[in-house]
Amino acid sequence: MFRFLLVMVASIFVLGVVRMITTALSKGVSDMMSESGRAATDGGATDGGATGTPGARQTPPASAGPTGGALKRDPVCGTYIPVDNSVRKKVDGETLYFCSPECRDKYV
Repeated sequence: MFRFLLVMVASIFVLGVVRMITTALSKGVSDMMSESGRAATDGGATDGGATGTPGARQTPPASAGPTGGALKRDPVCGTYIPVDNSVRKKVDGETLYFCSPECRDKYV
């Protein structure tokens, strides 16, 4: 009985250590990936792209920066997009706004 309890306690300890190591490794990889992504988008910021705000770094260059226009909801994927940067399609006299040509094609 004592041997069984000792094995169970040792197993729980080993599993805890393994979990801590995998969490630390995954966080390290995640941090490296986000830093390399920032470096790639920061390079575009000097060319008039993103303004340096954290939200602007993650958006594609076509929609980077505020447009000041109204936002419309894409009926396919549900994202909100500025009217100025949207792909438009008229359906039954109503203008629909899509975030990409792929979403427009899925709607049809």
